[in-house]
Amino acid sequence: MGVKEIFAEAQFSTHLHEKLMGSLFDLHNNDGKGDLNEDFIHFMKYVMVENKPEPTVERLVRFIAKTIAKAGNDKQMFGLFKDTMDFLLKSHEANHKAIRYRVCQIIALTVDYIGNGELDNDLCDDIIKCMHARLSDKIPSVRVHAITALCRLQDPSDKHCPIIKAFLFLMSSDPNWQVRVECLKCIAPTKRTLLGMIERTRDVNEVIRKTAYNVLAEKVSVKALSISQRLTLLENGLADRSANVQKVCADKLLQAWLTHYQANVLDLLGGLDTMSSGEICERSVNHIISKVSVEEILDGFDLLDEKHLIIKEKLSCEGAFYYRVLLAHVSKLGESSFENLEKITPDAKLFMSYITSLAATLSSDESKYEEKATTEYIIQQLIQCIQYLDISDPVSRSSVLTLCKNLLSNDNLSLSLAPHLMHCLEQVLRVPQERVAEVATIISDIQMPNVTEEVPVDPDTLHQLKYKLAKVRMNLNELSELMAEAVAQQDFASAAQVKEKIEILEESKKALTEEMTPKPVTVPAETRTDAATTLKCLTIFVELMTSGDMCTMTDTIRSYMEELVIPSIPHSCPAIRKQAIKALGLCALCDQEVARKFLPIFLQICQLDDEAIKVSAIESLFDIIMVHGLECFQEKDAKSGSAPDEPEKLDNSDSDEVEEGGDREDVDPPPGNDVFTKEGDTSTDSTESQVYRSANDLIQMLVNFLEDDSSTIRTLCAEGLSKLLLTARIVSSKLLSRLVILWYNPVTEEDVRLRHCLGVFFPVYAFSSRDNQVQVEEAFIPTLQVIFDAPATSPLSDIDESNVVELLVQLTDPTQVKKVADQSALSGMTSHDSLAVKICNEIIERDNMYGVVVLAKALTMLQLSQDNELLARDLSNLSIQLSQVVKDKVSLKSIDKFKVKVDELKSKHVSIDSTADDNVGVEVAAKETTGEIDAAAEEIDSTVLDTTSLATSKLKRSAANTARSRINGSVQASMLTDDSSSSGTETSSSKGRKKTKIPKLDDSD
Repeated sequence: MGVKEIFAEAQFSTHLHEKLMGSLFDLHNNDGKGDLNEDFIHFMKYVMVENKPEPTVERLVRFIAKTIAKAGNDKQMFGLFKDTMDFLLKSHEANHKAIRYRVCQIIALTVDYIGNGELDNDLCDDIIKCMHARLSDKIPSVRVHAITALCRLQDPSDKHCPIIKAFLFLMSSDPNWQVRVECLKCIAPTKRTLLGMIERTRDVNEVIRKTAYNVLAEKVSVKALSISQRLTLLENGLADRSANVQKVCADKLLQAWLTHYQANVLDLLGGLDTMSSGEICERSVNHIISKVSVEEILDGFDLLDEKHLIIKEKLSCEGAFYYRVLLAHVSKLGESSFENLEKITPDAKLFMSYITSLAATLSSDESKYEEKATTEYIIQQLIQCIQYLDISDPVSRSSVLTLCKNLLSNDNLSLSLAPHLMHCLEQVLRVPQERVAEVATIISDIQMPNVTEEVPVDPDTLHQLKYKLAKVRMNLNELSELMAEAVAQQDFASAAQVKEKIEILEESKKALTEEMTPKPVTVPAETRTDAATTLKCLTIFVELMTSGDMCTMTDTIRSYMEELVIPSIPHSCPAIRKQAIKALGLCALCDQEVARKFLPIFLQICQLDDEAIKVSAIESLFDIIMVHGLECFQEKDAKSGSAPDEPEKLDNSDSDEVEEGGDREDVDPPPGNDVFTKEGDTSTDSTESQVYRSANDLIQMLVNFLEDDSSTIRTLCAEGLSKLLLTARIVSSKLLSRLVILWYNPVTEEDVRLRHCLGVFFPVYAFSSRDNQVQVEEAFIPTLQVIFDAPATSPLSDIDESNVVELLVQLTDPTQVKKVADQSALSGMTSHDSLAVKICNEIIERDNMYGVVVLAKALTMLQLSQDNELLARDLSNLSIQLSQVVKDKVSLKSIDKFKVKVDELKSKHVSIDSTADDNVGVEVAAKETTGEIDAAAEEIDSTVLDTTSLATSKLKRSAANTARSRINGSVQASMLTDDSSSSGTETSSSKGRKKTKIPKLDDSD
């Protein structure tokens, strides 16, 4: 068997490779070595030119790599190994991409098959040099196999290893995802490469993210990761948008970490820091316990004593956290796990006492800050467990209420517990009025706590009491002597009588002693006005008003607003001002008068205060507008004439301003205030203009915050304005244009939340109703004009106009609207029809040709209505004008495509109209004919029906030719009529303006 036959056999099955390699080695020993090496390389060349991954070729490649690797470990066959490797390394720069691909593949497989064998240093250097060059090959598959070939040649101990350096670059920057995956699989995990591997968990490709979690689970120990890195991996993986990545993170990475901690959940939580990342830890624990049955979990749960309370020795942050999550998990299972829930649920009264005893251990010593923070976190977790207890009986409810009152009044506890305690209070007191009264009592106790004082006894009274006490003591001494004598004489009857007298005197002595002791008296203390007390009261009040059922402004709430909230607004402490503004905003949600009265305060704080307080004020304003609408800021006399539930319509005109006389004239608007004006006719009087002045000023101020330096405020305003648009509280195409430009602005590239919010808002808003699409349509041209006219120094000049056009065209797609009552709603003038006319007019009217290419391309993206004849005629005229105005070849190509589409649409309508005219003419002629002609026609019809199919087809073709000639004549006449009428229109309209503009088509047309 020769080399040719061996290669032929090797392509059919991998099981024959060992046998064929033995035959090849025997052939080498029997024949000349040089001829065998040349033949082996010769037949290998046939494989190297095959680029397609056929199974037979892949089996031959593996056979070649196995043979080379085995020859490298055999002294007699080492010549074959050396000659073949030299040939491969010389061929790595071949022009043919298949050769480069196969060279890298064979070398990679050979190095892998060598395993723990040794390679010559010079050969290793040559492989590194050649394969390192192939890492920059333009073919991705070549780079993939070059990475595989260098995998076992990297040196993790060398800080300057060129292979690892190249791997790090390709893993983060290569445009091909397969190359990045291969780098991730092959790179050695070290301190230097660990950060790059973690970054791949945020790759845009799902496969890479999944591979990254697999590699980290298999190669990287949890001890090698910092706490922040562990939390980052879990946060990104468990919240990934891909279910496959979530599964790998939960089933592979999290389980690998749990195995490292010997399946101890508490130790795992200790490595994740539950105090600073409770949400991530809770999600992780839920994934772990969801894989195990409840019975199995409870069998290994040894934190509780016989009263189902956490053992004091085992009480820790992790233990309290795990206990709360376990309670929540078991309670979610419903009635099926009621018995299991009873096994870990304590008695409510005992549980309240347990929490109270923990709170009693807190001290005000600032040196024990860490110990205090740990105890407060444990108390917080235990308070959250109350919602899973049975508190239906009055005793349990009373104990919970007492606990809430005591902990809220405790000066040693921080304000972080207030939200959880108020939630427990809401569970106990379901009626809002009762809850308000109880909170009022708590706030009063905090502001004016009762103080116990000892009242001394009057000196004269004290002197008399001492005299009586001395007399009683003397009598006791005498009676004691008498009783002793009676006992000595064994007169037990007399001794018994004396003993009774002694007992009476003892009681008198006890009473006199109590009267002489100063008695404690509870007296009200002075009102506490320090910053800590004010902040605590405001926090409790805010948590009270945050409840969903607090929607009425009661007298108690109003009194606290006037006595506590409003005086705290000018306070010097920023935290107090922030809570005061938040509390005032919550009060404004309950009453429109409060919102209208304190609007200037919100506006002033939005412009002058610190950023955190600005955020609270802006949030309050958006909440007020969402609840009450903009009409709550109108004057009472003007508001009576407007509908309360009508959305605020904000005109998109640039220069319409209402003067006191009521006439509207074209003037230059003030800078920054030309975005919003009330829609209406030109005869609107000054009273109606005043109605919307405050509302417009408010919205204008919020819109101006979109350009604020703070990313937090920009994001907050963008989110709030999006909600107002989505709920139809305001209607403005200019605002939409601002939001679109803000989304594409390179300045906001780092504002991930801002871009995510707007990215979700645009399709939801545009596709929710036809009216919303009209607003997007009106924002189309202004948005592009701003981008086109942006100077070169502006960040807007870097925006991709084509991308903006694609977005707006997609948003105005009439087929995507969800709220379509019937199919007739899609008929008539759609947004794309109006956009076609507007874009054509914009191209015609532009002073320069910049942006025409983008606008012309937009015309080809539109979906025009098929049943609008007037639209087809107007667009046909416009397309002719475009062909005359535009000179750019690229734009003309797009315009020609648009013109073809319009001509097809127009010819369709012309065909239908001509056919209808012919039918009318036939009917008139038929009425003028005699009965004989009618009879002849019936005879002809019967004759035609009796003819063969061939004759019938000839008659049909003849009739079609006749109809086509009539249609062509009608089309020519119609075009002449249209041209004459359109020219007349252009002549008359040119007197009033410089350039021709086709008016917008209304649905009525």
